[in-house]
Amino acid sequence: LNATDCVAENCIAASDGGGMYVGGGVAAQIRNLTFIGCHAESGGGIYLDGGELLAVGCTIRACTASMASLSKRLMRW
Repeated sequence: LNATDCVAENCIAASDGGGMYVGGGVAAQIRNLTFIGCHAESGGGIYLDGGELLAVGCTIRACTASMASLSKRLMRW
């Protein structure tokens, strides 16, 4: 997955990764992406689950997760 200059706004996921979910075996590169007001059970903005993520110049603002966990963390920049 490669994405550049995009906005994810008010996205909702029932479980993980309101704005973006990166699972095992996936290599994602994102540049200048903005996540605004996204929500999920875990990882309101981005949820990384065994994949690889390179994020450059990205913003996560006002994203929320309803469940906190030490093993499943919201990525923040």
